[in-house]
Amino acid sequence: MTLTSAAVWLLISTMISWRLTLPDDSEDHDPSHHWPEPTTMSWVGQSGGHVVVTIEYHVDPEKVEEFLTAIRRLRQARLRSGATRWNVFRDAASQACFVEMFMEESWVEHLRHHDRVSHADRLLQEQVNAFHRGDQPPKVTHLLEPWQSSIPES
Repeated sequence: MTLTSAAVWLLISTMISWRLTLPDDSEDHDPSHHWPEPTTMSWVGQSGGHVVVTIEYHVDPEKVEEFLTAIRRLRQARLRSGATRWNVFRDAASQACFVEMFMEESWVEHLRHHDRVSHADRLLQEQVNAFHRGDQPPKVTHLLEPWQSSIPES
């Protein structure tokens, strides 16, 4: 009886799966290699702790809602490419300043993230960057856990 039930459910699920199709994914998920190598001190390659990346955006106050909609789409791309945490913060002293923050397990993982960023992710990043005001691109900062880093003594 158990085997007959399993066979019937297998037949039913097979027939249902033929009718269902996966959505057309026309996005380009090949690596884009568009992130520049981070500027670091020589000892950073030996860092074993978490890495926090912050990106500071200055947004026209009239376009804040559009910016927040765009940057929420970027969240999935960051998490898919290796980030373990992600959030956006607003500067309490400025209605135009937002900071995107994501965390990765280690410096090595962050460098791997550079290799995994796809062309589709690049397009999302460009949409978010389009909201940034200023002569310079958004400021990117890489923060390392100090007690996990092998910082040489001067």
